[in-house]
Amino acid sequence: MQYEEELMSTLTRRTPERDADLIALAGSHGYRVDDPDGRVGTVDGVVAGAWSDRPDAIEVRVGLFRPAVLVVGVSEIAAVDPARRRVVLGTTVDLADAYLS
Repeated sequence: MQYEEELMSTLTRRTPERDADLIALAGSHGYRVDDPDGRVGTVDGVVAGAWSDRPDAIEVRVGLFRPAVLVVGVSEIAAVDPARRRVVLGTTVDLADAYLS
């Protein structure tokens, strides 16, 4: 019984934080996007999810002389910092994926 209470309290604590990140992500157009290796690009668009204030993905504009768009799912986003206008990804992005198609 105690284990279930601990699990529920953990789930309750984490849910509002993640919702706050998604709401901040919804207003992230123009933010810089970084991965563990450095700058990736700029948020060019937000892909709406089932809820209008909770996106499913962001579109990241990459490249300077040959621009392309890379779609990054919400599950790949580690943090959103509205004060610094920055989105931080949890894993390194292969920019070649943006040029395939």
